Amino acid sequence: AFFFRLDSRMIMHISGSDIDSGKLFESYVAAEMIKFTRTNRLNTDLTFYRTRSGMEIDFVIETCKGIIGMEVKNRDTTSKSDFINLKRMADAAGNECLGGIVLYRGNQIQKYGKGLWAIPYAGFLVPAD
Repeated sequence: AFFFRLDSRMIMHISGSDIDSGKLFESYVAAEMIKFTRTNRLNTDLTFYRTRSGMEIDFVIETCKGIIGMEVKNRDTTSKSDFINLKRMADAAGNECLGGIVLYRGNQIQKYGKGLWAIPYAGFLVPAD
């Protein structure tokens, strides 16, 4: 079964780890995304994408208008290689795919191609005015 540990603080305490652990950071992002979408009553589903060959996308945000793929990187920089699986998912999904995001710990929004963006975590889940 695939699940996220939604109480990151408890996991940090039990494991002796901190949020800098890649999987823990991914779980933290999942918990924050779930809280954000529910609090703001957004009609979305949060899933993941994995092929039989093992290609994986950390999160797929399903909306009434289409899907958005998201990779979570626990580092301060991004590269073109971070977008390979997002591009593959977009090709497979066709017009249903709205784009792809690499969420990372850096501080600059960067465009990597049509509909592909690197976005700092710090500004990602900010409510729209």
